[in-house]
Amino acid sequence: MRILFTLFALAASVFMASANDYTDVLEVNINGSISTQTTTTSLNKQTDGTYSFILKNFILTLEGQQMGVGTIDISNVVGVPNNGMTTFVANQIIQIKEGDIASPSGTWTGPLIGDVPVRLMAELRGDQLYAVINIDMRKTLGQFIAVTFGNGGYQIPNSGFEAFHEEGTIDEPNHWHSFASCTGDFASFVSGTPHTFVSSVIRPGSLGKQSVLLTSAKVFGITANGTLTTGRMVAGAITATDPGNHAELDMGKTAKDSNGDPFYSLMNGQPDSLAVWVKFKQGTPSTAYPYATVSASVTDGTYYQEPQDKAYNNVLGSAKYPSIVSKDYQWQRISVPFSYNNTSLQPRAILVTLSTNAAPGQGSIDSLYVDDLGLIYNQDISVSEMKIKDQPLVLADTMTYVNNTSLPVTVDDISVNTNSAKIVTTMEQTTNGGIAHVTVASQDLKIFKTYTINISGAVTNIGVPLDNAATAMSIYNLQGQRMDSMHSGQVYIVRQGNRTIKVIGR
Repeated sequence: MRILFTLFALAASVFMASANDYTDVLEVNINGSISTQTTTTSLNKQTDGTYSFILKNFILTLEGQQMGVGTIDISNVVGVPNNGMTTFVANQIIQIKEGDIASPSGTWTGPLIGDVPVRLMAELRGDQLYAVINIDMRKTLGQFIAVTFGNGGYQIPNSGFEAFHEEGTIDEPNHWHSFASCTGDFASFVSGTPHTFVSSVIRPGSLGKQSVLLTSAKVFGITANGTLTTGRMVAGAITATDPGNHAELDMGKTAKDSNGDPFYSLMNGQPDSLAVWVKFKQGTPSTAYPYATVSASVTDGTYYQEPQDKAYNNVLGSAKYPSIVSKDYQWQRISVPFSYNNTSLQPRAILVTLSTNAAPGQGSIDSLYVDDLGLIYNQDISVSEMKIKDQPLVLADTMTYVNNTSLPVTVDDISVNTNSAKIVTTMEQTTNGGIAHVTVASQDLKIFKTYTINISGAVTNIGVPLDNAATAMSIYNLQGQRMDSMHSGQVYIVRQGNRTIKVIGR
C-alpha cells in the first residue's frame, strides 16, 4: 500500500515560541533487548519556526542494571503540518547532555561519549505525541538504540496483557473488555461470571511476564463464550446467536470502563496483518464447533458491531481467522492478513475480538490463552528511482542535481518510486540553490531513511530576490506576484530568511 504525501518546511514568522510536555510509555530496544518505562518528553516550538525535541534523563536498562545516559536534545527539527497532524523529521549529530537528576549509575555517560548520530521521526496529533528515535552508539558503546515514545495509534495498548484492572471483582486487561464491563438488557445475567483471568503462562520467547486467559462458562444452561474485545460487549438478547449479543465500538460514545479507558481503540494506520500468540483447548472436544477465533476491523470510528446486524460501509478492511485449532494445547503464532476494500475512508478506530469459539453459544468449558498481539506493517522502504524534473538521479544517501533550465526546482518536481508507505519532502534555500531532504518511512515510522539532494540553481518558482532580513516574510501567489495577505483556501508561496514554503491560507 502506498500513501504518498509531500510536506513542506514551516515559515519562521508564522509561529510563536512555545513548549509542551508529553507523558507516555517509552520503549527502548537495545540490540533486540526491549525494556519499557513511563517518561516525559518536551516539544518546544522556536521563534524561527523549527522545534527542539527533548528527552530528559534518558536511562538504559540492560539485564536488570540501569545506566544513566543523559538528556537528548535535538534542535532545529522541521515540523510539517498535514491534515490536522504535524510530522517531524531530523537527522543530526548531537552531544548528549547531563540529566538534571541523580544518575542511577552514579554518572551520566552520555556527555562522555562525544558526537552521537541520532535520527528522529515523529507525529503529533492533538495532544498525542508519537516519536521514533534511533541513537547510533555502535562506535562507542557497541549499541544501536531504537527508542519509541507513545503509541501513535498504530498498535493496541497493552497488547502484551501485562496490565490489568478490576471490573467489579473480575480481572480485565487494561484497554480490553469482556462481559464484566458489558452493557445491554441482559448484562446483569453475565457480567458477574468471570471470563478473563491474569495468567503467568506466557508464550515462548516473550519479554513479558503475563498473558490473559479466556474461558467460557455456562449461564442459565447456555454456553457463554469467553470473549475479549477492544470495543464493548453487549448482552442484548437471550439467544446466543442473536446479533443483539455482540462486540461494538462507537467513538461518539463517552462511556469508560472502571480504569478510565474508552470502549474503543484508536487506529491511525492500515496494518498489513495481525499476529497473536494463542494456546487453546476445548473442555470437551467438538467435531462440529472445534475452533476459537480472532478478528479485527479497521473503521472510521462510527458505530460498528460484530457479529453484524446489517451491512456496514464504514469499514476500511478486516482480518479474520475463525479456525484456531488446539494443536495439542501448545502455543502457536497466528498471522492474519488484512484485506482492504474501502480505503477512501480515514482510519480512526479498530475493533479486535477474540473468543473461545467461532460460533456463539457453542463449545464447552474451553480455555484460550492470549499473548503478545501485534499489528504488522510493511517495513520495505526501498527506493528504486528518484527524479527531479523527470531526470533520474544516481541513487545515494547524498545526491547532486544541477538545474540548467530556466525554470526553478520545486518540491513538486521531485518524484520517488518507492515501496514506502510515507514520503516526506522538505526544501530549504541556500545561497547558490537549495537542499532537499526526502524521507521515506514505513507507515508506523519504525523504519525510515532520509536522502539529501544538493541542488544548484533556482529552487523556487518566484523570480524575485529573497528578502535579506531574517525576520521579514514575503507572500506570493503561484504566478509569482507579491501579496499583502493570504485568502482562505488559496495556495501561496511564503519566503522567510532562507526558507521557502507552500501554504494554504486560512
